[in-house]
Amino acid sequence: MREKKYKQMKIYILIPLFLILTLQINAKVTGNNTQNPIPNNVNDTLKNTDKDTSYRVRHLTDIISDKSLNADNNTLIKKANNEYKKENYNNAISLYSQVIKNGYECYGLYYNTGNSYFKIDDIPSAILYYEKAKKLNPNNDDINFNIKIANTKLIDKIEPIPELFLKQWWKKLLNLFPADIWAKITIIIFSLFFVLFTIYLLSKIITLKKISFWLAVVCFVLTIITYLFANKQYNLTNNEKTAIIFTPTLTVKSSPNNNSKDLFIIHEGMKVNIIDKVGSWYEIKIANGSIGWIEKSNAKII
Repeated sequence: MREKKYKQMKIYILIPLFLILTLQINAKVTGNNTQNPIPNNVNDTLKNTDKDTSYRVRHLTDIISDKSLNADNNTLIKKANNEYKKENYNNAISLYSQVIKNGYECYGLYYNTGNSYFKIDDIPSAILYYEKAKKLNPNNDDINFNIKIANTKLIDKIEPIPELFLKQWWKKLLNLFPADIWAKITIIIFSLFFVLFTIYLLSKIITLKKISFWLAVVCFVLTIITYLFANKQYNLTNNEKTAIIFTPTLTVKSSPNNNSKDLFIIHEGMKVNIIDKVGSWYEIKIANGSIGWIEKSNAKII
């Protein structure tokens, strides 16, 4: 009798823990999707529709059926795509920008905007929008390919600090999915853990108890790992600040003051990490690890 009550008590403890973790992860998923709704039906198969094969193009042809896209935005995107096909790239940029100003976000929209800027040779703006697209879909081959192509047109060729193999492996694994997908995977695995642990508590068959116990342990470990991935991707998307330089030639200072020492020079299109801000100044870090200060007006946040 005591053993039965003890088992029931374990279940009663697990249920609220399960609900708390599910609600916490679901809140992140909802928060992330509210800021960055990504339609599932964006056409991912249309790649080389342009005569210029040095980079790839994706149009928002299937975005029409997405529920978060209202009629006005849908009309604007149709017009923008038509303008792009007619090679009226400035008109396409204007129309895509209106959709973005209306509060709609998806990686395909940013991707197309980047392509339009690339076609008029506005490389800093192209990189800015490709990087915005990458934040929403970090493992997309087309986005990463276009970023590499655009970066070849920059003046600065800065070698990044070499990373350890484990760190490279961690990043590749982390970038397999955006934060909301990692969060959903966490909920699924934890639900499986809950089922397996319940079987372990209630089963009277020794073999089944052993199997369910060890499978539950594996699921619990995987729950922790996937939760860490979801949390890290969420922070990278929403909290880590990066920017693109828009000043043709920019001198980086040693402190947030125009009279401070000149450290090094960078050029438009470079991506920088923002590590601090003071008044109208950003403290930045570039790929090779060099740190300095620039005025905010010289960069646009990704």
